[in-house]
Amino acid sequence: MLRTPDGGADTVVWLALSKAALDQANGQFYLDRKAQSLHLTFAATKSSEEEHQQLMTSLDEIAEQFKTTSST
Repeated sequence: MLRTPDGGADTVVWLALSKAALDQANGQFYLDRKAQSLHLTFAATKSSEEEHQQLMTSLDEIAEQFKTTSST
């Protein structure tokens, strides 16, 4: 299902600007202004707590490389 640029941007703009979107849950995947399932059946889209922790550890290690120390 291909969309026009306007159609593709509709939900993002709606979430950013609409007062009605304030009633929507954070952290969801939205399509056509409706929350969708976060996980696809049989698609291995769910992660374990251990995998979440591994990701956070990796991100912390990467971020550490970009931190600067102030000498003031």
